[in-house]
Amino acid sequence: MLGVSCASKLSTPTPLVTAQPQETAQSSIDIQGLESQLGLVFVPANPSDIFQKILSKKDAIAKAQESEASVKGATSIIAELGYLSSPNLEIVAARGEKVDPTLLAHPLVWIISYQGLEIPSSGPPGSEHHIAHEYNVVIDATTGAYVMGFVYR
Repeated sequence: MLGVSCASKLSTPTPLVTAQPQETAQSSIDIQGLESQLGLVFVPANPSDIFQKILSKKDAIAKAQESEASVKGATSIIAELGYLSSPNLEIVAARGEKVDPTLLAHPLVWIISYQGLEIPSSGPPGSEHHIAHEYNVVIDATTGAYVMGFVYR
């Protein structure tokens, strides 16, 4: 039960921050789970360390609401700022295959997590089904553009 459309690049990004990740105790993103289940790497960023104009957390949540994701009934909404990439797509792009270039530059994004949901997985009749309890919407922090939505836990 996963819908992801993204790509990234092999070189490391040139962050516009003084890299000081957010406190991990406050992180709602399971960084290891995100990488192991979806192949996405999320590096948290502190909004006060960003030297470029970005969307506020409030505006990012408003943009995520526009994505038309089925998030009605969420018991909480959490937004985290960070850089997102996909090493697997980097490998594919390096081989010359065409990929969605959205994550090639390791963009600064807001991940908006809608928690407390019950989202059944899809699949053919008789296959094993699971229930996810959150839906995540990724919004580009500099443009406000929708990047992707995903479920991973």
